[in-house]
Amino acid sequence: MSIDNVNLFNLLENTQIGVVIHNATGVVEYANPAALTLLRLSIDKLKEKSLDVDSWEFIDMQNRKVPYHELPIAQVLATSTAINNRILGTINKDTDKITWFNVNAYPEKYKVNGSSPSFVVVYFTDITAKISDFSYKDIVQHSQDMILVTEAQNIDAPLSPKIIYANEALCKHTEYSLEEL
Repeated sequence: MSIDNVNLFNLLENTQIGVVIHNATGVVEYANPAALTLLRLSIDKLKEKSLDVDSWEFIDMQNRKVPYHELPIAQVLATSTAINNRILGTINKDTDKITWFNVNAYPEKYKVNGSSPSFVVVYFTDITAKISDFSYKDIVQHSQDMILVTEAQNIDAPLSPKIIYANEALCKHTEYSLEEL
């Protein structure tokens, strides 16, 4: 068997990785079934969205709406360099749940009859489960910011409110252990 025997279109159609191919103006030319499923869009809706740059609604890890010029497709079109491992999310308007993607994009250039048509290949995987595995406690505990949680009751008590939690950064900065605090 030779690698020449592998049908790459069948591979694209059957992989679980979302693949979207944009032309040099950013318009969607192709999207595989996995991409359509992951984005919850039909091919027609996806192509329609690619004509209106303001219709893209992705967020970053700080829940900030990412403007079009910061999206991988726009960055590759502007710089002709690859973008690797960008984390972006989409919010399902029906459930308000976020789906997180690890996104990569690169410029695809080749010669056809002496000319060089340009395309941008964007491929992505759903990493929602990996993102969700981080607990708030892990994030807070390992934060570089000092975090202190107290009881809301007895705010005027003689010894101040009871401390419920202090993270490592606070303990390190004050040089008190959690037990001492």
